Amino acid sequence: MTELTEKNGVNSYKYFLSYKGALQLSDEDCFSAMKRAAQIGALSQVHAENGDLVVKGQQKMIELGITGPEGHVLSRPADVEGEATNRVILIAEMKKFMIKIGKLHVDIMSPPLRPEGHNKKLQCALKGGLIDCVGTDHCFFTIEQRKMGKDDFRKIPNGINGVEDRMNLHLMVGSGRITPSDYVRVISTKVAL
Repeated sequence: MTELTEKNGVNSYKYFLSYKGALQLSDEDCFSAMKRAAQIGALSQVHAENGDLVVKGQQKMIELGITGPEGHVLSRPADVEGEATNRVILIAEMKKFMIKIGKLHVDIMSPPLRPEGHNKKLQCALKGGLIDCVGTDHCFFTIEQRKMGKDDFRKIPNGINGVEDRMNLHLMVGSGRITPSDYVRVISTKVAL
């Protein structure tokens, strides 16, 4: 990490608490990576879903005979995301690490989009300054690649294209929740720092 940061200018690293058996880090490894990032002045980004609970949810859907794309959302209830988000925030607060909680932006994305109302607390946190930047990943897959999971939602590649799909301008600025200057700061200026 030191070499990537000092020689190549990499200023952020992403860790996954999901994708068991592939990308999922233990809490100890996540803490170590966040600590190292803080030491070299880099930002830690975390994909926060409880990977163990996601696998349990996936198994339950398969046992129920739910194999289509709807199984993806049903296997990842909001509490699975909330638990992991809370856990990584607690880890970060222990040592005052700066973190960014990430989401892939429904085709199939993780965590999945939530019903109306789930975003109210996030909007309040953004307005109150508790959240200081907003961004998305860009993870595009072709229709052919998506067909890999036509009979098993667990095989559908996760992620959708979303570089242009930032925070809804009308939702936050048009409604008066934040100013146009705040909008630029949280989706552009602060993210670039």
